[in-house]
This record gives sequence, structure tokens and C-alpha cells, in this order.
Amino acid sequence: MAWAKPTRHSRGRRRLFLGAAGLALTACAGSNTPDEWPAAYAPPRPGSPGLVALLVPGLSLSDVLVAAAEERMPNLQAMVAAGTLVEDLRPAPGPVYTLAETGADLLARWSPERLPAGCLSWDLGVDGLELGRNCPRPGTLEERAAAMAAQLQAQADAMLGAVAEDDSPATVLLADDAWLSFQVDELLADDRQPGYDPEAALAFSRAWRVALGGLDVALGRLLNGLDLARWSVFLISTGEVWPLFAALDPAEVGPGTRALDAGAVLELPAAAVLPEGEAWAPVQEGRSPNGQARRLQAPAGYAFAPTDAPLARGGLRPGGFLLAAGRGLERGLRVPALTPAEAGDMIADHLPGAGTEMKRSHQDVASDRG
Repeated sequence: MAWAKPTRHSRGRRRLFLGAAGLALTACAGSNTPDEWPAAYAPPRPGSPGLVALLVPGLSLSDVLVAAAEERMPNLQAMVAAGTLVEDLRPAPGPVYTLAETGADLLARWSPERLPAGCLSWDLGVDGLELGRNCPRPGTLEERAAAMAAQLQAQADAMLGAVAEDDSPATVLLADDAWLSFQVDELLADDRQPGYDPEAALAFSRAWRVALGGLDVALGRLLNGLDLARWSVFLISTGEVWPLFAALDPAEVGPGTRALDAGAVLELPAAAVLPEGEAWAPVQEGRSPNGQARRLQAPAGYAFAPTDAPLARGGLRPGGFLLAAGRGLERGLRVPALTPAEAGDMIADHLPGAGTEMKRSHQDVASDRG
């Protein structure tokens, strides 16, 4: 089954480094794409095909593109220049999705055989992953960023060790939500945020670069350690984090509400009446994907939270991306947008044994792009 042709267009991102991200994409797309992967990557060797996906919610495309423009992150640079990129990964307009429901859509047509994971705090919609109640969080920003990088690298090493011991076909999902928690707790990038301080914002930016450097190392270990003639490597985000500067108090709606995804989504009774006022005007109203619950999506910069409680630094927003390289993936292909379900179809078409359907699906997308 070929994955659905994209029918939507990419949307602009209003995050930190937006202009730089656009320049990075232009530079990468316009560079001389190598005929082969860099010589440092492992040569073809005997073995069975496989697929590994890194699921890192909280990571944005602008983060990746800015990192790819830096010479000190060569693996992200190589993947952006010579891989397949889905620029906008978000649910279709209408229903209001949680992070778990987005992940469930992504995984609807494929099921990982192996799930090495660190301590998880968020429901990512992945069956078989258990949430930890007390995930360790080192004290300083840079210590926490370094721990995030080390955790992702350890997962990559464990996966490579398992593949070396067992050469059977494998589908592996490496899930890491520390990036999401880190930004919800610490993101400081907008002078409208409570307690904004330029020095603190610079400290966050430095720590975030440490984490991105760790991601680049983890990707490098996979790209070097796997035979990309037989393996496909996917980097996926199912949600972005934007700075928060104000709260919308659920108490104004009335009793019976339930905040989801740290206040990004609010479930409310069917008969509830929304408050009037400028702050509530841009709230998106819809229903859960199954149609059973009435929901609200907080606008950018807002979270559903009591106004007398401390406000988180970052809020989860719909949107993500998919970046992939290796077996069966077209070099330099840019797809403007897919829903998580469509992206899941794309991944399923690259599973071991999927045959030539993946080639047909890529040809369909290329023809859509003209």
C-alpha cells in the first residue's frame, strides 16, 4: 500500500531562529548532494534489512535546519542534504489531537519489534512503553542537556549491539521525550514570557545546542554503524514546543474540564459555554479524533492552566517533521506536509519485506511536486 499523496501545504513556523532555519533549508537544498554517503559511513556488508526510527517529540524542524547549517553537526547536515524530508507533520484540520493520539496514528500501520527507551514522562502513543514516575533530572541546564544527549546515544549503542548479535530483520523504535520535558520546563526565548531575562535565554540556548550536538552524535553512530543499503533511518518529531507567556484558566469555562498535554488541550463538557474576551477568541474548538469528547486547542503562547499557579516555560503545539535516509529513500526529496497517519504509511512502506511499493509511493509524491 503506497502512502497517501500530500494534499496540504507547509505552514510557516514562528519559532526562535525562524529566519536562520529558512536560510539553512535553502543552503542544504541548493548544495551539491553527494552521489554516495560520506566515506566515513560503513560500506555494504552481509546482513538482513531493517528500519530504525528515532521518535523525539519537542524537536522542531527549525532546530534541525539551524544545526545542519553548522559544520560541527555533520550528521544532521548530511541527512538534510541527502535525505527525504517531510517539512510539516501534523494532524489534518478538524479534530484536536493529543500527543498520544498523534503517535498512535503514526504507528497504526507498523509495530516496532524492539523498543529500547530511557525513562519516559509523556504518553507518546506507543504500545509497550511504560512511563516512569521519577525520571532523573540533573540540576543545571547544561547537565540536563548533557544527560539527554547521553541517553539518546546509549539507546543508539544498545540498538547497534543488539543488531550485531542478532542479524534477523528488525524494526526498532528509539523513543525519547526528555527533549519535550526540557523545553516545557526551561524554554526561554520570548520577551513576553514571565521572568524573561536575556542572560537566562542565552543560557538555555547554549544548553539546547549541547543537546543538539548529542543528537548529531547519536545519528552518526547509527549512520556509521548500519549498512544504509539495507537499513532505513528515520528521525521523527510529533510535536513542537513554543514559548508560553499567558494562561487561560479552565475555571472560567466551569466544572468538568480536564487539561491534557500539560495544558495544550482542554476537554470540556458538551454544554459548556466558552468565555468571552480577546484571549479566548483564537482558541481552536473541535472534538477528539474518535468524536466522543469536545476539546479546545490552546493558541500559540497560551496554556490552559490556573492563572494563580506558576506558568510553564514552554507549551506543546501540533506539528513536527520527518527526516529519513538509507534503504529505499530518495535523496533530496522534499514533501511539504503529511498527516501522522500518512507518515506512518510511508514508514510502513519501508519496512523489511515491503518490496517495491515504496518506490511507487515516492514516484507519486515526486509527480505531485512537479
